[in-house]
Amino acid sequence: MPSNQFRSGDVLCPFYKGRSLLEISCEGLFDGVTLTRLIFPRKTIIDFHFINYCTKKYKYCELYRMILDKYPDENENAR
Repeated sequence: MPSNQFRSGDVLCPFYKGRSLLEISCEGLFDGVTLTRLIFPRKTIIDFHFINYCTKKYKYCELYRMILDKYPDENENAR
């Protein structure tokens, strides 16, 4: 596997749930919502998002920040 390829085991985001070919699933944005899906038009775009926002730089992901707002006690330490 090329060194720039990441696997689900490389994920650091606590809200990540899974990935398929063109879709990333995360925890729901609001209470009562169980899953949020991001659907991408091309593999290159999902790969970019996954590598940058599900692994090493997950705190820069807008979805991460929105989901984090559900947890006010965690919010102060996580940003």
